[in-house]
Amino acid sequence: SRFTVPGLLAPRAVAEMAVDGAVLSLVSKARGAVARRSVPALAARVVALGVLLKWLWQVGQLRFKLWGVAGGPWPLPVVGTVWRLVLGGLGDLHKTGLRDVRLFGNLYAWTYFHKPIVNTNCPFHLRRLLVTHWKRYDRSDVEQAAFGKLLGQGLILVGNDKWRDMKSLYQSGLSDRNILAFREVLRTWSADFVDTLLAEGHNGERPVDVQEAVQKLTFRAIGLFTLGVDFEGEPYLSDLKAEMGAAYSNYGELWFQLLEHTQFRIIFGPLCWWKLLKTAPVRQFERGHALLLRAINRAIDAGEAAAAARGLAQEKGAASAPSEAAAEGEGGGRAPFSALLSSMVGQRGQRFSRTEIRHQALTFLFARHDTTTNLIAWCLYLLAAHPADHERAQAEVRKGETQFLRCCFLETLRLYPSVPARSRTVVQGDVFEAAEPARCPMLRNPGSVNLATGTGVSFAINAVHRDPVHWQEPDAFRPLRFEAHVAKAPSALLTAPWAADEEPLSYLPFGAGPRRCIGERFALLEAEEICCTVLKRCTVRLAPGPPPVDEADDACTRRHPIAPGRRSDAQVLRRNARNRSRLSVSGAGSDEDRGLAAPLATIISMVSWCTRCTD
Repeated sequence: SRFTVPGLLAPRAVAEMAVDGAVLSLVSKARGAVARRSVPALAARVVALGVLLKWLWQVGQLRFKLWGVAGGPWPLPVVGTVWRLVLGGLGDLHKTGLRDVRLFGNLYAWTYFHKPIVNTNCPFHLRRLLVTHWKRYDRSDVEQAAFGKLLGQGLILVGNDKWRDMKSLYQSGLSDRNILAFREVLRTWSADFVDTLLAEGHNGERPVDVQEAVQKLTFRAIGLFTLGVDFEGEPYLSDLKAEMGAAYSNYGELWFQLLEHTQFRIIFGPLCWWKLLKTAPVRQFERGHALLLRAINRAIDAGEAAAAARGLAQEKGAASAPSEAAAEGEGGGRAPFSALLSSMVGQRGQRFSRTEIRHQALTFLFARHDTTTNLIAWCLYLLAAHPADHERAQAEVRKGETQFLRCCFLETLRLYPSVPARSRTVVQGDVFEAAEPARCPMLRNPGSVNLATGTGVSFAINAVHRDPVHWQEPDAFRPLRFEAHVAKAPSALLTAPWAADEEPLSYLPFGAGPRRCIGERFALLEAEEICCTVLKRCTVRLAPGPPPVDEADDACTRRHPIAPGRRSDAQVLRRNARNRSRLSVSGAGSDEDRGLAAPLATIISMVSWCTRCTD
């Protein structure tokens, strides 16, 4: 009707069609924008629905026990039950384990984000897990996510398929002969350690952080034993000051801060936030880690050069066998022992790459330094808190005997194990028989516990060590409970007790089974030499201040690290009043030593309970 002339459009009709075209164009653009916006919105709805369904599944399992093997604490969306670790604090991880045992029994379930985990503290289950059927359980991906950046694929984190080859890397370096040869170095450095404590105390006028001093000494010792280098010498200290400034005075402090940062990766491991958010702590961690790697690479270069020189000398018939040669550091000095690095470098061309050697060195620095530091700090504290035990240990040490002191070490490891909790991942389905069913109220079906492949299995070592069913007076410091074992132990090197084949696995400070800690003899020898030197020359007493540490006290073991560069006495006491115990150390050695060891007020800081790996 709009056509007045056949084949032609009227002007008005053309204008109307142009307007209609513009409207259609706008509508099309609007629809396109809505479509583009609906894609992420739809994806967000799908993700939210998945999160909701997963959370409802976890609630049905943990709180209502509708499926799964056992119930457990309330989960939250996305994070599962990890919120309880955040709420309790990593510094109180040991107390979280003890509290969960009281709430849920010896066997219960929890979730690490989306991953289902079964926690068992039953000593009979632990024997199956660690000893009899250990091949069905491999390294935990939780620990891999937390410690992979710091340690790499060393002996702690490597899977069962590669573990035996890597273990052979340490065999010659960790022989009894080589460990005992290192004792002379420990005795010399321990004497210097006590001299430093007495000098820093200014005749009792100022406190000294004993754990910090022990931390410095143990890292220096393990650096020499592992790499054949002295981290308190040059050029290592110069590199530390150039890279990190005045924040750290020794590598022991740097290592402690690296561990402190690594603790947060345990909680937020799957999120990998440190890869995107380069915060100041993350940047500091990366600089410190890179500095440590450069120091290890320098030691490897020196070790390779020394190995090449020995090989050349052997060809000329002018050198002894490399197994009898002493390790040489960069300063050219020779020691009466062989550093672990020498055995690592010797096998590099056969099976181990430079990266693998570096990972093994980091692993041994990590495991041995932290374990020994914690053991010495806690043992000195417990002896100070129990004067009768202190007097007996001191009297025997002054006579050249160490039986009772060794009992104190084992009891200290029972009360305060260096690793409060560990975990594994099921790689081959297994079944736990419901041992002690009355103590597992969260079990869905009393009887056997079926563990599917991929399920995580965790256990709280400190809860096992304080189980009243298997230990009399579990919270008391009773060193003589290990008297029979120490009496049967060899006189040279001490090891922790091994449970018989059918006995419950109720004591495992160094793990158990084939993957038991291979460096426990070295750790106990180092602690023995240092504590013997301290007790020969000093008497350690509690000074006026906080009461002795008690596991039920909130002030038990929470540690807020002192900011580097702020180490005045007032700040030490103010920042750590809740978690440090004041000790008084006075001369108690021979008649000659008594005149040299002046009274000294000291502070010993409680142990940091990060999840370390000792095997």
